[in-house]
Amino acid sequence: MTAAVGRDLADRKSLRTWCDSGIWRPHVDRWVLLVQNALMLTAGLGLVGVLVGAFLSHGLTASWQRRKERLEALVALVAANARVIGAHERLYDLFLDGNGPGVASEQSQRALVERGEARAALQTAQARAAILIPGNEPLESAMEDFRRARCAAAVWIRRYQQLGPAFSFGEYEEQDREAWLALRAARDDVIAACQAVASLDARWLPVPRKLSGAAGTVGRIFRRTLTKS
Repeated sequence: MTAAVGRDLADRKSLRTWCDSGIWRPHVDRWVLLVQNALMLTAGLGLVGVLVGAFLSHGLTASWQRRKERLEALVALVAANARVIGAHERLYDLFLDGNGPGVASEQSQRALVERGEARAALQTAQARAAILIPGNEPLESAMEDFRRARCAAAVWIRRYQQLGPAFSFGEYEEQDREAWLALRAARDDVIAACQAVASLDARWLPVPRKLSGAAGTVGRIFRRTLTKS
């Protein structure tokens, strides 16, 4: 028993001597430094992740907003083309019986006002599309064709406004039909070009079927948002 107590006291004395000597301090300092570096690295990676997430979120939001604006511009362009054709047909309907009303009549004035408003809406829509979708040759070509067709369709209308009662629609009927067909053909080309642009803007990144959890949810939201925009 006395020997065991003596060994215990010797061990305690040896431990106290080892602690007082400071031999352990470099090892402890090294571990503390490693822990501090690990914590700093973790914090740095977290900050980088937050910054990257914020950047990607801002970039995707801006991209989706721009896609939405482009789609709205395309829809407005097609609607403006249809309105121009509708205004032209409304004016043409006044001459279906061969004897149109006088240029100062209420019917003619309403039709002419609608034609002017439709032309203004078309110019606005074309300018907006040119700004938001620059350098798209098929779309620019289709818009230019529609402008030329509209100018050709306006020849007899200007003569009607100039000549008044002396105007004879029969002299321009065939010309008007050709211009009307050109308007519709150009309108179809504009629609096709707009569909091509909208199809490119609606591209989405596919999510693998095996991808699940948070990553899969984010991917599905990303895909749906691009499709809707």
